[in-house]
Amino acid sequence: MSEKIINNTEVIKDISCHSGKTHWTWHLLFGISGMLILTALIFNDAFMERWFSSDHHITDDGKKYLNLLRYGLLVMAGGCIVLWTLRKKITSYFRVAVERWKESPSDLDASSIVPPLHPAGLQQVLLLILSLWTVFVVITLVPGYDTWAAHLTHENGVTETLTVIFYFFAGVMAIILAVPSLRRNSRKGLFYLWLLGLAEGCLFVALEETNWGEIYFHYEAGELIRASNYQNEVSLHNISLPFIGSYWANGLLQIMAICGGVLLPLMIRFSRSFRRILWSAEFPTPPWLSQACFFVAALIPQDQVIQLQRANIPSELREVTIAFGVAIWLWATSRNRCYQYSKHIN
Repeated sequence: MSEKIINNTEVIKDISCHSGKTHWTWHLLFGISGMLILTALIFNDAFMERWFSSDHHITDDGKKYLNLLRYGLLVMAGGCIVLWTLRKKITSYFRVAVERWKESPSDLDASSIVPPLHPAGLQQVLLLILSLWTVFVVITLVPGYDTWAAHLTHENGVTETLTVIFYFFAGVMAIILAVPSLRRNSRKGLFYLWLLGLAEGCLFVALEETNWGEIYFHYEAGELIRASNYQNEVSLHNISLPFIGSYWANGLLQIMAICGGVLLPLMIRFSRSFRRILWSAEFPTPPWLSQACFFVAALIPQDQVIQLQRANIPSELREVTIAFGVAIWLWATSRNRCYQYSKHIN
């Protein structure tokens, strides 16, 4: 089956970014970006005090959240402009995915979607490490046995440092894999867009964990970020959001762990159509070992559910477990691409 899929992938021709016309709906993004920028400019403090406050006064917290809203609108506008700029490439990549769907075998199995780990012995070693780590996590989440975890999970401690290393390693691996797509006349496809997205996400998280270098260079950020951040540091995941609170990132991380460790393996195992979608979209599916890491992270409870010496012990353990799975994910993707390339050459 693997040989058949590789041959079918090679048969599919790359569609030029300049072939055909893009749909007119792409230009709506440009209009939406303009509306978002206009809204961010209009909704200033004076406007809000005049039209939405009965006493024509906004509290300091209200001004803080209003500034966050304006910056969020500008970020969304920038995203729309980037998508509009890349509309021809995205359209061509989508057409490639459609062609792959037409060429995809109807009898795709899970082993054709989930990449193996090379060399084979590495999987046993990593599985042993994950098993020992899982036992450690279970023990340390028992009140009275969390002394080691309290030492490991303090600010800028071992777990946080490992999280940065794992994400930085994964981001570099994703960039190395995506570099060939930047060359002229190279084969294009959604696979490289996924890699660029993963690289951006991994490096973003690594920088977030280091407070964007603040812990190393000891610089001071603007008052807006520090006032909104409940830890008074340069990071976005610790910013307090209205109606959501200060710990929204922990909940989001657990939802992602559930999707990657529970929903993804179930869909791959039982849905043939889902496997065809993954193959057609050239999504770099994480190996089973990475999905096992995500499953372990999903089982770790939220902070303060269990009374421990440090309230953030569960979230720190979850973060480093997910980071370990992501590092294995990008490493396996890299080795699998090299293995397929060498096998194709031979």
